[in-house]
Amino acid sequence: MFAFRLAFRNVVSRKSSFVIILFVAFTICILVVSNAIFDGTGSGIETAFVRSFTGDIVVRPVSSEPLSLFGDETPGIGELSEIPQLIPYKEIKAVTDSLPGAVQSVPQLTGQVILSVQGKKIPIIVFGVDAVSYVRVMDGITVNEGVPFHSGERGIMFSQSMLKNIHDQTGISLSVGDSVQLVTNDGLSLTVRSERISAVYHYPMESDVLSRIALVDPPTFRDLMGMDSFSAVSPANITASEQNLLQLDGSIDDLFESTQDVPAVPVTGNTVPQNAGIPDSVPVSAAVQTDGAGTVWNYIIIRAAAGQNPSGMIKTLNRRFKENGWEVLAVNWRAAAGLSALYMYWLRLVFNIGVLIILAAGFIVVNNTLVISALGRIPETGTLRAIGGGRRFVAVEFLSETLILMLTAGIAGCLLGLFCNFILKSIHITFSNVYLVQLFGGKTLLTTVTSANILHSMLLSVLLAGIGWLYPAYILLKTSPACAMREVR
Repeated sequence: MFAFRLAFRNVVSRKSSFVIILFVAFTICILVVSNAIFDGTGSGIETAFVRSFTGDIVVRPVSSEPLSLFGDETPGIGELSEIPQLIPYKEIKAVTDSLPGAVQSVPQLTGQVILSVQGKKIPIIVFGVDAVSYVRVMDGITVNEGVPFHSGERGIMFSQSMLKNIHDQTGISLSVGDSVQLVTNDGLSLTVRSERISAVYHYPMESDVLSRIALVDPPTFRDLMGMDSFSAVSPANITASEQNLLQLDGSIDDLFESTQDVPAVPVTGNTVPQNAGIPDSVPVSAAVQTDGAGTVWNYIIIRAAAGQNPSGMIKTLNRRFKENGWEVLAVNWRAAAGLSALYMYWLRLVFNIGVLIILAAGFIVVNNTLVISALGRIPETGTLRAIGGGRRFVAVEFLSETLILMLTAGIAGCLLGLFCNFILKSIHITFSNVYLVQLFGGKTLLTTVTSANILHSMLLSVLLAGIGWLYPAYILLKTSPACAMREVR
């Protein structure tokens, strides 16, 4: 206790203490405010993305390439890559539907096509989805005009920002009911499909990436991409005699040994009577018996119930996938959004590294101040040790001084950061630039001071105290009492 009182007296009596506290407090304040901005904007971006197109969890195929909901994001060649499919889709969908905490899900196809508007070619990203289910899962999407297409219906949906971009590039204003052409090229031939605009919508947060997305019905998407509607064929039920027929080893003429003449079927005009000449016992194709919605999908997007932890749900899904040997992976919203969301994470990381560099540079100055203070107190330390103060007492006394300095600076910095955060909220900073809107997750600057933010700042203060104490304490303790007493004047 005496060591602490002595340390407090020394801190209060030295003028350099105020400079050290002021500098560290200012740096902690910057750290608190910057993290409050990133926490606020990060939360806004997450909410906007989760409610717009990523959901809380996305199940995607395992790929050696960087794969997001927009496809392969390999720079330069990603747009040319084919996105893998979810196999086996039905079994995977059954697992996701039975996942505790999952409330809604929707499958999705992703590809890139050319939008042709009166001869103008515009590359766009298309999501093949059941629009009604998709809008229900993505509850941040607001339909302004028209009606989303149901499963089995044809149609395409554009965002307001995409229609604006189309108008800016072509001078043509499109609206609900107009038809557009979608074109794909496989290198040998063109595939063209005409679709009617069924609805126009907008996202809670517009961006350049989102303004390139159109929602189209899955059958049209599969036609454009040359996909089969079914990834798996169920075994057909055939009789023993039909099996023997398939295993027949003779000439093809043997198939017609017992054939009789079949009466001609009259044909009127160009119409052939349905099932003409086809026996009722012919088995239906196995593909036709498969689910009419198709089993070819690239992703499954899942929304979690309020209060659920998506990270835990992702671990559960990946464990189930691994147990079944399926080449699929569940990822969070940030991984699903790809580069469109990762830039905020990296920006925050770079900013914090910059703050830490400034803090490290300032720490060198603070440490030098503490070293100079320790050198000036060698006589005092020698006197303390001469009258019975041991090495432990001196170390504790100097550590107490450093802790008092840094904790005071940390508390002052956090309080100053809270005050600055209050000021930022009060003045309601707004943005009109589209890039700033994307960067900060909305048109208004959001700041949120979390308990984790304050705790990390205080822990940083304690860490600085511990590091700043080591070298000055070493200087004081390595000097013998006799040598220190010679310095007394």
